[in-house]
Amino acid sequence: MTAVSASAMPPWSFSKILTGGLSEVSRTQQQVSAAFNTAVGLSQDRRFPTEEGLIVVREEGELNYFKGSVTLARCITGSGREFALRRLALSPAAEGASADPPSTSSSSKKVRSRRAAPIPGGPGGSFVSLEAMEALVREADLMLAAGQHPHVLRCYASVVENSPDAHCRLLLCDLCSKDLASHVAASQYTAPGVFAPSLSPDEVAEIGQQLAAGLGHLHCLNILAGQVTSTGVLCGRDGLWKLGDFKSATRLPIRLDAWRAQQADGGSTLFEGDGLESTPPECRVPGANEHEVELSPTIDTWLLGLLLADLLLGDNGLAASPAALQQLPLARVWLLLHWAFVEDSSARPWPHELAALLGGAAYCSPAELLESLPEQAHNRASQEAKASARQLAIDLAAAEVEEAGRRVDFGRLAELSLVQLRQELTNSSAVDALCLNCGLEPDTGEPEKSRGEAWSSPTIAAPSEPLGEAGPVRSSSVPLRRRGRAAD
Repeated sequence: MTAVSASAMPPWSFSKILTGGLSEVSRTQQQVSAAFNTAVGLSQDRRFPTEEGLIVVREEGELNYFKGSVTLARCITGSGREFALRRLALSPAAEGASADPPSTSSSSKKVRSRRAAPIPGGPGGSFVSLEAMEALVREADLMLAAGQHPHVLRCYASVVENSPDAHCRLLLCDLCSKDLASHVAASQYTAPGVFAPSLSPDEVAEIGQQLAAGLGHLHCLNILAGQVTSTGVLCGRDGLWKLGDFKSATRLPIRLDAWRAQQADGGSTLFEGDGLESTPPECRVPGANEHEVELSPTIDTWLLGLLLADLLLGDNGLAASPAALQQLPLARVWLLLHWAFVEDSSARPWPHELAALLGGAAYCSPAELLESLPEQAHNRASQEAKASARQLAIDLAAAEVEEAGRRVDFGRLAELSLVQLRQELTNSSAVDALCLNCGLEPDTGEPEKSRGEAWSSPTIAAPSEPLGEAGPVRSSSVPLRRRGRAAD
């Protein structure tokens, strides 16, 4: 990558040096990162050339999302409109790079040209890696390329701003009120002995619909989000949730090894979380085989499903407690999320399909939702639901035994089938309700019998060209209807 020349930067990237030297330069710029704590001479007025004309803004205060790297900026050219001014900063101190100039030997020159670049306008020794510089530029460019969509954070313009210690991109974006993480934290409450999620299942489904629509828009532009986390999802002033974190975003098509190489940290933090489900299956291949894996847009479906599962159930993936599955609205969303976690990426729903499924979940019976799932998701959901029903039946049977003053034989209860456990209970209504909520027949604990032909997994048409606004379509209609089981 070619280093950015200080002389090539627009005039608004540099401070106005007042007569009398640097000691008289304004030092009241908002300090939003360690890279800019030592910055001097940066004017508060920022000029952004946009499609709407030149916008001049002045910073007024720090906002509470994106870890303090965003400030409130007000237009001072008459409209008074408010924006969010975001800084993508890169400094040797923040990146952990050496501040010493690279060696001039022929062997190290090759390394420097590939891995190190000077900070334009910085003193000698201010070097950052080319990978980090390219990642920062790519993030800013993709935010601009995302354009305008109700569920994607809009970026109007990007300008370069350098200090002696850091390279920075200033992004002029729509103003948002909060991120999803703070919204969840403000919604938390405790209820001893009762399953109490932070957000209601209906709100989780609504958030999922909006973010899926945003992902569908990005995929139409051949952009992979690559990351869907609560800190990167923002609530706009219109009350809609928006995708705002493009740190891991990339252009499609791309292979897994190339995607990892694009990340400033080598891809070590691409997927957050410790569980196996935090990483899509196609990204779990050994490093030597990563060049063989071409990324699918449905990676974003998996990542969105992971976020929604966390919102719905806590940090447990799809592991739902019996108490949770006794709530019908939650059980409906839980069933549908199994589709997002199908191992075969070609069998996962595209984001616009997931949005439609989440929107229609409240109008379908749990049995229909279960029947609509691809075979792998269907089997997993029904087995997990049956296991939860058995656990609930064991707990209720043990409670009845203890209430009667007898010793509980958990070994014997664990060996009983669900049908036998129901017979142990004087009142099996709670177990029956859980089964019905998950699409199982209470009498047998098995999925309802198919009412049609043999089942075949729904297929998704993989686009061979850039996606249109409508996105890819299924080879069959989207409405939930199971078509039987092919070869049991």
